[in-house]
Amino acid sequence: MRPPTRFALAAVLAIALVLVPVRAAGAGGGGMIYDVIENVEPLLTANFGTDMTALVAAKGAQVTSTAATVYKREMGPLFAGRGQPLPGIGLWPRTIQTQARRQTKRDNLHLLVYDYFARGPDAVKLQTQLELAAEAILLTVDRTYQAGGGVYGSGEIDKSVTVQFIPVVQPKGRGFYEGRVLVVAPVNEEDTGLPSP
Repeated sequence: MRPPTRFALAAVLAIALVLVPVRAAGAGGGGMIYDVIENVEPLLTANFGTDMTALVAAKGAQVTSTAATVYKREMGPLFAGRGQPLPGIGLWPRTIQTQARRQTKRDNLHLLVYDYFARGPDAVKLQTQLELAAEAILLTVDRTYQAGGGVYGSGEIDKSVTVQFIPVVQPKGRGFYEGRVLVVAPVNEEDTGLPSP
């Protein structure tokens, strides 16, 4: 049997270079618009409590809680209404700007919402907690470029991240206050997932 020619080896290598990234992405390695939340959520979960605790200590503030449960693809009123543990952070996509696939990739701009929802017995403490939670979430936005799976940045354009406070209220007939803050950040991501068949 003759050894393969240089042309044959080059052809096999070229095919391998094209197919391997597509297979890796399709096998769950990331790279579809769905995966942005899957990639950002572990970063938020791993850091929010530590960041919040440090901020509360630095400000000498009094809050009800420094921890939060992350709820993927759920808005605050939804997980709160179902009686899930609070405080909570809903992580959901508001919009995604994209374009037709260019060979094996597509560049996307996601508007990702970090939806912090909390309850507490003291309105002033709760408002302080909301403000510090927004700061802690912003620290996750600052490090989102580390999320992997095609995510390579967040909030890179001047004043592109918004923080919206929903006023603290006391629901009628209830012995607690509730409040909500939405941090909306653009996330840059390169979609390298499987193309449509």
